[in-house]
Amino acid sequence: MVFNVDVRFFLRQRTEFIRQFYVNGTKEFFETQRKIEANEPPFEPPYSEDGEPPFLEEWQDADDSIQLVGYACVSMLSSALQLLFITWQRNLRLPAATPFKKDFKKGWYNGYGAYFKHHIGIDFSQAPVKHQLIKEIILARNKAQHPTNILFHLVDSPMLNSDDDDLRPHFVEERFRPPEQTSESLWSLAGLKQTLHVSEENLESAILEVEQFADWFEDQITEKIYP
Repeated sequence: MVFNVDVRFFLRQRTEFIRQFYVNGTKEFFETQRKIEANEPPFEPPYSEDGEPPFLEEWQDADDSIQLVGYACVSMLSSALQLLFITWQRNLRLPAATPFKKDFKKGWYNGYGAYFKHHIGIDFSQAPVKHQLIKEIILARNKAQHPTNILFHLVDSPMLNSDDDDLRPHFVEERFRPPEQTSESLWSLAGLKQTLHVSEENLESAILEVEQFADWFEDQITEKIYP
């Protein structure tokens, strides 16, 4: 028996929460930066002759806080996509994923791709989405959840090992994006490796990509399970 649960509805609830969480979670920190830049109370610049911008530490703390909220949002987005697969695995009462251990060792997205292709015939590669972006969301989550340097709050931007010369790193500051004709491998070799940077804009486009994938996946389920 297959349970007809509207999984898409609950995924959209999660993605909408992520949007609101980012806006509400960063509001205070953006306001702190605005006040510092506008010299508003309580950030009136004191007299100084050392030439260093006043309240630089407070501004940077606010900036790091904005990024950490973004990291949390990317982590939730990655989990939402994973839960989409887990929920359908349960709803469809498909066999356990044990036979696909080798695929899952390459990451759960790769594992579930092999799993659903085998059991239902759903081929992830046919989804009308930016597959490298989906993978980068997962890699960004892993980077954010497993920092390697106790000195810094921020972590390195995840670099995808790919032969695709059109690959564009997504979670970096716009000013650090490589030129359109520069391959990711050349970008990395050029020493332009940057921190994982989550803005409202690149988070929104990542959310839309996950939602588009979920819509396609649900349509595939409907076509193959509920003809």
